[in-house]
Amino acid sequence: MCYGMSVLEGVPAVVAGGSVKLFKALTAESQVRQTLDSLTRLAAWVADAPIAALVATLPDRSEALAVNGPASSGIAAAWDHRTADYSPREVFATGDARQQPLLAKKSFVRLTPKLRAILRFPVRSEQLPFVVALGLADTRVRDPASWPSPQMRERLYEIAAVAEAEIAVAADIAGVNDGDRAARPSMAEMILRVARSAEPALLLDDGLRLIRANAAMTALLRVPHEAPDRCLSDFAVPGAEALARLVRRSLAGDERVADIAFDLRLDESDPVTRSASISVDPLAARDRDGKYLLIRGRDISQSLASAARLERLIAPPGALPDTGELGPAASFLCDTLARRTTLRTRRGMSYMTLRAWRGAIKTYQVKALKALQQAPPSALVETVAADIHEAVERIFGRTAFGGVVAVPSGHSPPEQSLSARVAETVAERLGLPVIAALVVEQRAGAGRPLDNTRPPIRVALDPGKPVLLVDDVATSGRHLEEAAALLRPGSGAVYATAWIGGEAGE
Repeated sequence: MCYGMSVLEGVPAVVAGGSVKLFKALTAESQVRQTLDSLTRLAAWVADAPIAALVATLPDRSEALAVNGPASSGIAAAWDHRTADYSPREVFATGDARQQPLLAKKSFVRLTPKLRAILRFPVRSEQLPFVVALGLADTRVRDPASWPSPQMRERLYEIAAVAEAEIAVAADIAGVNDGDRAARPSMAEMILRVARSAEPALLLDDGLRLIRANAAMTALLRVPHEAPDRCLSDFAVPGAEALARLVRRSLAGDERVADIAFDLRLDESDPVTRSASISVDPLAARDRDGKYLLIRGRDISQSLASAARLERLIAPPGALPDTGELGPAASFLCDTLARRTTLRTRRGMSYMTLRAWRGAIKTYQVKALKALQQAPPSALVETVAADIHEAVERIFGRTAFGGVVAVPSGHSPPEQSLSARVAETVAERLGLPVIAALVVEQRAGAGRPLDNTRPPIRVALDPGKPVLLVDDVATSGRHLEEAAALLRPGSGAVYATAWIGGEAGE
């Protein structure tokens, strides 16, 4: 596979530094990283290959950005490519790598003797400080005359094109081309930077007062160009609650909060949901006291639509074998749900979701989830809890709340439901108590629900502190909204999250 295997001769030190900076941005958890993971999985499905990877060629080595496949544990973290005999920008294919012993020695997969067919597509971009390649490998011998087929080649080029666009976005977010940021800008320079930004941008002070927004951000969030005496919360900003939390997180840690996806509707009657990615950078002006926040957005609706179109090319899978402790249903669900951390809004209430249904196989995924909700295996509970814990730490911070509350399902005993067990595990990871604040409202003569509707819930105990509200799935967000509304009077702030919400490409 390959994979971009030659030295970039004459790379200036600035570009080399930009390469390292961008590589760190690409390997950090973000919307871009999740998209690259999804694209790698798509490439494996399209090429009918067990192993796929997106690989970056740095000045002295190559490293994997995203890997898919059962042999991913055999992927080397880095390997020397300086003696390769083909260009990092050329398409390369071989039906049997064993017939090319020199190539086999240079492969990035440690278990090379098991690999036979290898295919490599460059991700073409003159704007990136290093070369990226999409590689695929198979344990079977393949005929180079038919692998890749013309249709497969076309699909792989489409995947590579989406990957190119995402990596270019990561370069912009990481500030690879912004020059030296070590010197503090003046207030006038920060305002000019906002005004000249090609993407939506605005500048806030540490009281969240609006200093300046450019025209693109005004259109995106419906804020004025400037209002130094008014806070962001004074405007009808879509996702205002979630945006304010991101800003406070950036201020508290004095660190960038980068590339978080928002689903935005300008009003509740708007049938179209636009998707935007938001990044927050804390800044200090050399001629002013206090902290300032540069908020930048980008419209990712087209990128998600492209990924969704590629998703529709995938045929629904057949029955999957048991793959260890997760079991077949849980393994299928974890392997096929799209990783997409998204902040959503419903009637002014913000909530976070971590994975999304894949439109082409959603029916199968829903059936798998229903089979697991009443008696989930411990391995699934740990997987879901790990997803939520990582995102909560990264986006909200550990100190944002003082307890964890589960949304009761009503379809199984409270202590056995997926949401309850996940909430308990998340609380343990965060070092926080589980608060049994919500219970199903019991009505005289009411039996077990015959459909998937959840019974009404009520407050059994006021938390008395901000809480993290946990659910397994949020179809419309209505149940999270109801639960958050019940808890808010007794907790003040509710940070709602669900493992699954929305469809990839929405």
